[in-house]
Amino acid sequence: MATQAGTDPPPQPAEPQLAAALTAFVGGLLTIMGLAHLQGVLTAAANKGYDYDMRLAGLLLVGSALVFGGLLCLSAVLGLARAQRIAWNRAISGTILLLIVTVLTSPLQPNMAPGLSVFVGLNLFALLVAWRRLEPADVPHGSRSE
Repeated sequence: MATQAGTDPPPQPAEPQLAAALTAFVGGLLTIMGLAHLQGVLTAAANKGYDYDMRLAGLLLVGSALVFGGLLCLSAVLGLARAQRIAWNRAISGTILLLIVTVLTSPLQPNMAPGLSVFVGLNLFALLVAWRRLEPADVPHGSRSE
């Protein structure tokens, strides 16, 4: 099978690929955990008749922040795999939000949050390393020259 040399897209650098894989893992894991947290909080509140107070609002905010940050990360995965800078912006925003939530809840959840903070921190590191290998925002995909 003959292919024209000019039609094959250039290979993507490894750093964005690794960042995309880690962002998919972190985003998926924390989205699922955030949804499970929200489900548990809402079920307990409904079954035990808790009043809506600052504690319940805080628990709902933590779960919502985990879901939102995880979904931001997941929405960026395909763009990161294609080395697109706009996707990096979404991934870094979601990762920073997740890092804030997991670090601040570590004293309250010492068996879970510190470990999650490590994964999110690794994702932040991978995204920062990948940043220099991404296409500039004003260059269309596929026209990158190195």
